[in-house]
Amino acid sequence: MNEWISIKDKWPRLGQKVLLYSNGVVQNEIYYLNQGDEVGYFWDRDDLDNSPLVIEDDYWMPLPAPPKVL
Repeated sequence: MNEWISIKDKWPRLGQKVLLYSNGVVQNEIYYLNQGDEVGYFWDRDDLDNSPLVIEDDYWMPLPAPPKVL
């Protein structure tokens, strides 16, 4: 099983879809890391207009592999 990774220790790849723990809450959506022109890095979703900025207390986890279909 995957472990939560502190953003202080390692960043996901740009565009990598991850589970996000931010502001003390495991987010119930899948986010990906994006880079803005002026604001730096932020967590993005396709349906989100105001994406949260990456903060030093954030944790992330890669998505698990999909189940094997028999």
